[in-house]
Amino acid sequence: MAKSVSSEEMKGLPGVTQAALFGLCPRCHKRTLFDTPASVAYRCKACGLEFGQFERGSRASSIVTFAAAAMLMGAVLLIDEWLRFPMWLMGLIVVPLTIATTLAELRFFKTVLLMARYQRSLETKDMDQ
Repeated sequence: MAKSVSSEEMKGLPGVTQAALFGLCPRCHKRTLFDTPASVAYRCKACGLEFGQFERGSRASSIVTFAAAAMLMGAVLLIDEWLRFPMWLMGLIVVPLTIATTLAELRFFKTVLLMARYQRSLETKDMDQ
């Protein structure tokens, strides 16, 4: 069984939301996690931590994206039914909202997975020693 990290070791570490919002490295907490708005960098420019070993493809990310898209489509249909905006105004609202929602959920999901894998790697290193 893996050793859990104590609250003293976790003290001062950024939360997942803060790490996703600012793209913070799990080791040095610099803003180097993302190369582009939703693409994880290969390695941290500050401490050299290789994110590639923790980021394992995008199958799970696509599932989260599809779920977010389904919820967004439901919300847009409800808003359209209640408010009856003109089509051009709905387009003006929905397109930026879709882009922002997709980027935000991808950043958050990728950060959660990367931080969990990084934490697990630290725990297994502690177990080996």
